[in-house]
Amino acid sequence: MNLIVGCVGLASVIGIVAWMVLGSWFWLSGNTGYAIMASALTVSLAGFLYFNISKGKNKIFMGDTGSLIIGFIIAVMIIRFNEVNSGTNGFHNLVSSPAVSIAIIFVPLFDTLRVFTVRILCGRHPFKADKSHIHHLMLKAGFSHIESTLIISLVHILIIITAFIFDSIGILWLSLVLILIGIILTWVVFILASKKKMAENVVGLVSQKILLALSKVNSNIF
Repeated sequence: MNLIVGCVGLASVIGIVAWMVLGSWFWLSGNTGYAIMASALTVSLAGFLYFNISKGKNKIFMGDTGSLIIGFIIAVMIIRFNEVNSGTNGFHNLVSSPAVSIAIIFVPLFDTLRVFTVRILCGRHPFKADKSHIHHLMLKAGFSHIESTLIISLVHILIIITAFIFDSIGILWLSLVLILIGIILTWVVFILASKKKMAENVVGLVSQKILLALSKVNSNIF
């Protein structure tokens, strides 16, 4: 979760989505305590999100402690989610509960694994910071912080819905489907960012040539 706080509101929205899904499932499964906890945390993050995306002197940011707490509590609830679905007291016992768990925390999990893998393959330390995270690519593609957060969050929700719909295909196949979706979506964002950079380079080159031509004209006139 700490790796996605670089985009305004992203960690908060991902946490809200995860806790809403988990809280709803716990409530329907009769795990009232976990459901109430998830509801309280969701409302807390919603209050934080209001000031996180606001402008002016009341704007606040999420630090390492906040992201650590969100990630830790989500991890605990994910473990409980799988325990509920491994028994007979679940609302609807999922066939591919571990894979559905991956979908619930898909954005931070897939982004972390992807970035670490790329860094290792490129001979860099996996914990050395760079700007290759998904929200960095979105920003490079020309989206604002709020637009990036909204798009990533909507895609995250669609991935969770997809996981629940295709739960019956099994853990392995559903996990592979989720990984494939993540690779395709990342590739699309990477292409958009590359085209944006290429367009900026072309515009910069044309501007330089125009300025050079104008300077020559001025020198000939004067």
